Amino acid sequence: MEAGGALIFCTIISLRMLHRLNAGVYLMFALLGLGGGIALLLIGRRRTNGGMLHHEVTDTDLVVSSERIVIGDQVYPISEMQDLDFWVEGYYGMTGPSFRPTRRHRLDGMENKLHFKVNGERHLYQFLLEDLLSMQQLGQVFRQMYANRTLFAERNRGGQTFLFQQARSKKELETMKKEEGYA
Repeated sequence: MEAGGALIFCTIISLRMLHRLNAGVYLMFALLGLGGGIALLLIGRRRTNGGMLHHEVTDTDLVVSSERIVIGDQVYPISEMQDLDFWVEGYYGMTGPSFRPTRRHRLDGMENKLHFKVNGERHLYQFLLEDLLSMQQLGQVFRQMYANRTLFAERNRGGQTFLFQQARSKKELETMKKEEGYA
C-alpha cells in the first residue's frame, strides 16, 4: 500500500511536469504509473483486510470502578479527578459503522481512550475492550457513576454518548439521562 501511494504521488508530479513540457509521448507512461499505483493500493488494502493501523498492547492493567481508576500500580481516586473523559469506540470483533452500504468492518477494540487530570497533571490512556462482556461491564460502571452524580463525559467519534448510545444534542443527552433516572 505504501509503495502504491508513493508511485501515485510521483506519477502526479510527473504528470504536472510533463504537462508543462507538452510531452504527449510520456503521458502514456505516467498514466500507466498512476494505474499501477492504484492497483498496488487496492492489492495492499485487500491483503491487510483494510487494517492499516497496528496497535501495541502493553501488559499494564487498567481497572475502572465508580470510586477509582487503577493503572498498573497507580491508583487515582475519581473524587480527585477533573475532566474525566471516556472515548469508547467498541470492543474487539464488534461490527463497526458502515462507510459503504455493502460492507461493514470489524473493530479491533483498541481505539478506546481514557483522559483525565489529577493535581493538574494530564493523563491519557488507550485501552482494549476484549469482548461484549467487557463493554457491558464498563456500562455498569458508567451507570454507577451516573447514580453517584460523578462528573464525566462519555463519547465516541460521533460525539457525546449516554450508555454508548449516540446523543445528537445536549437536550437529547439530558432527555436520555432523565429517562434512565439520572437527571
